[in-house]
Amino acid sequence: MGVAAEPLSISAQTIVRIPAIIVALVGVVLALVMMKRLGVFAAVLGAAGSLFIAIDQAVNIAWVLHLSSTSTSGDKLTTLNNMYSILDPVVITIAAALIVGSFLTRRKSGPPASTPPPFNPYGAAASPFPAAPQPFPAAPQQPFPPAPQQPFPPAPNQPPPYQA
Repeated sequence: MGVAAEPLSISAQTIVRIPAIIVALVGVVLALVMMKRLGVFAAVLGAAGSLFIAIDQAVNIAWVLHLSSTSTSGDKLTTLNNMYSILDPVVITIAAALIVGSFLTRRKSGPPASTPPPFNPYGAAASPFPAAPQPFPAAPQQPFPPAPQQPFPPAPNQPPPYQA
């Protein structure tokens, strides 16, 4: 015989929902930080939507804790469970509507950024091709005079200068 499946423990259900709350709160901060790019109205809608997602997850934790701590049974327990069952989709639907509204009302993007002109150290008009061919600069001067002509290696019919 197999073991019957049991519901998750209270701590497991809480631990599963805490990362969703953290991500939703990061979404609130991110929406408010990006207010200049999104526009004020869209940023506030996005932040409110993310906040409603965090509230929804907190309500789910409260649901588990409330049902586990109650000593009532029968109709009162069913009524309490039904109340949370209705509240959860209402809150998540409001959150989704706010986030979709933030997408629809965000500020329109401006014109695309123009490419910078090519680097021109001489300050002339930036063009990939010069108007007229430029002369090459003169070769640099030699810092020392050239060495005198020396027969090296010595010619084969002469003895080397260091032999007597």
